[in-house]
Amino acid sequence: MILWINGAFGSGKTTCAKILEKQLPNAFLYDPEQAGFFIRNQLPESLQQSDFQHHPEWREFNYQMLLKIATSFDGVILVPMTLVDATYVDEIIGRLQREGVDVRHIILEANRRTLVKRLNKRFEWFSSWGKSQIDRCQSAFESDIHAEKIVTDYQSKQNVARAVAQHVGLTLSSKCFRFIHFFHGFVFPLDNKLACMGEIQLHRLTCRIGQPHAAEQQLAVTI
Repeated sequence: MILWINGAFGSGKTTCAKILEKQLPNAFLYDPEQAGFFIRNQLPESLQQSDFQHHPEWREFNYQMLLKIATSFDGVILVPMTLVDATYVDEIIGRLQREGVDVRHIILEANRRTLVKRLNKRFEWFSSWGKSQIDRCQSAFESDIHAEKIVTDYQSKQNVARAVAQHVGLTLSSKCFRFIHFFHGFVFPLDNKLACMGEIQLHRLTCRIGQPHAAEQQLAVTI
């Protein structure tokens, strides 16, 4: 199965895909952007398009790569990538489906305020590329691009990933692990959130290591 996670910039596509990759037993994260970077870097400036998706080579390469992986890999292929041109969607997703490949197409949806806030957290201030594409993306998802939509506003990352998995019939693992590092006997009070495939409130954890000169120790937190 190919799971194509679409959405505007800042909707949480890559974050969702990474959570799914870690919580599915056999998943592979495929990044179509890498082909775009290669094309852009290997063309004279006069031949470069403003958006590498406009290069037919980008669409053909990703179609061929995904077809190869889908017919050779027994697992879930995760593809977090914004596609807002209906023709391009058909050239990649539609063409794969016509070849008999099981492609599930999901759109992560968020309002403008949420998208801007998330992009600011990624240090995309002022008129960044992502912000300049919000209206274009939202308009396309309302009219031209048809797929199941999952609203991500006010949802935790884990809940979004769970909703995506449930929609396509996948089961996520119930546990994950993170490590908190302690050094040289210092006391570390934590009053913030510990992100572990979701948002879990960690209420004031204090740990004192008795040997000041001991090597680094780890506390494993299991959820």
